[in-house]
Amino acid sequence: MSLMLLGILNSQAAGGGGVPAFELLATQISSGSTSSITFAGLNAYTDYKHLQIRYTVKNTGGATDLGIRFNGQTDGNYHSHGIRGTGSSVQARSQTFTSYVNFEYAMASSNGTDIFSSGILDFLDFANASTKPMLRAAYGYVNPAVFTDIYTASGMYSGSNQAISSITLLTFFNNFAANSRFSLYGIKG
Repeated sequence: MSLMLLGILNSQAAGGGGVPAFELLATQISSGSTSSITFAGLNAYTDYKHLQIRYTVKNTGGATDLGIRFNGQTDGNYHSHGIRGTGSSVQARSQTFTSYVNFEYAMASSNGTDIFSSGILDFLDFANASTKPMLRAAYGYVNPAVFTDIYTASGMYSGSNQAISSITLLTFFNNFAANSRFSLYGIKG
């Protein structure tokens, strides 16, 4: 499944056909001893319309949810919605008024395998200070002993209107495993 998502990423990066090009802006790779990754100074990327984070990630323990915060806000004004496809059923979920966007099963747990989960996070119109910060996501989760799922999800911050100047990715239990990779891309539009 990770290879399938990477193929999609590669086809997007190729551009062509009038599709805006993706430009790599920054990459962070976990050493295995951190529970958060932050991309700061995003207000310097005024040449870009949207931002995208592509990741391959695993938790050092059993946690699988990925949290996302905008501009360091922790005031309980985040909302998350998601649809899970299992191959035999579809399930929906939502969380409202939390202290971060929460994406369920967005990272692999250390379940005795070397499998990492992968996903794409799109931050649309990130520099617009007249809108609520929001994102959309597509990611997969594999646990060979239990299931393989595909998710599509969205999240937003409903507090004050603001441009996104920083994005923090969080795991609330344990740490991001060594070699978890987060790459930030800019999209001109």
